[in-house]
Amino acid sequence: MKDFTIAIYCFVDDLLLKLDNKSIDKRRKLSNSQVITTVIISAKYFYVNQTSACSYLASHHGFNIPDKSNFNRILHSLTELISDLFSALG
Repeated sequence: MKDFTIAIYCFVDDLLLKLDNKSIDKRRKLSNSQVITTVIISAKYFYVNQTSACSYLASHHGFNIPDKSNFNRILHSLTELISDLFSALG
């Protein structure tokens, strides 16, 4: 699971560097690639339980996870980007 997480993060981060040129707010704790990696890991290993995925990534990979409402706010702001990402890969 650890190798898959690192591979997904690196892949998504490299892809977002090419696709997404927007700068993020400096106050945010997570980058866009960390949020998307968290969503993919929660879908694959934690039956879409994002709280469990967040706690796993915080303890094993050092992600600085914000509270639940801020994480969901960031995730919902990335809806269009995630849709474009998956349509490009599909």
